[in-house]
Amino acid sequence: MSEDELRALIRRVINDVTTRPPRRALVVFTGALLGFDEAIESLRELMAAEVQLEYVKSPSAKHILDAKVLTSVGMRHLGDDPIADHDMLILPTLTSNTAAKIAHGIADDMISNLAMNFLQTPRPVVASRSPICPDGPKKQWYPDIPAGYAEMLRKNLQTLESFGVHVVDSSQLCSAALAAFEAREC
Repeated sequence: MSEDELRALIRRVINDVTTRPPRRALVVFTGALLGFDEAIESLRELMAAEVQLEYVKSPSAKHILDAKVLTSVGMRHLGDDPIADHDMLILPTLTSNTAAKIAHGIADDMISNLAMNFLQTPRPVVASRSPICPDGPKKQWYPDIPAGYAEMLRKNLQTLESFGVHVVDSSQLCSAALAAFEAREC
């Protein structure tokens, strides 16, 4: 082997070792609207950070969330087969229904099944608390929320956190996802 061939081989090996595989996340939209605009901005930031995003929508999200806004982010829609090789699951519009199902181990629809799959593999899950946290924007909409109901919502979010879900405000989805990627790659 000549010196030039050896140098080329060393460059190829260094490039292979230092080149990170693409980061891919599956984004699942449920029917929550609170925090949607902030979540969309965070997803745009993730795309700018070269994270490949593909998305699916729950049946309720198809009726509530603006499809034009979703496509403006640049994410690719997966269609009817969301099971793919993704490094992370992002729930930017988490509903109280979906949070309760996941917190109580109920996997009876596409969204809760995906979440259980990611949690049990284990792969990072990042979820927005903004739509359901009784201490956040929801409090403005429901100032008289019963204490017991508010506590139930808090407990569901705490249970998700105990499973390792990164539960953050909608505006923090990008930073939480990037931190979870970094932690996984170390």
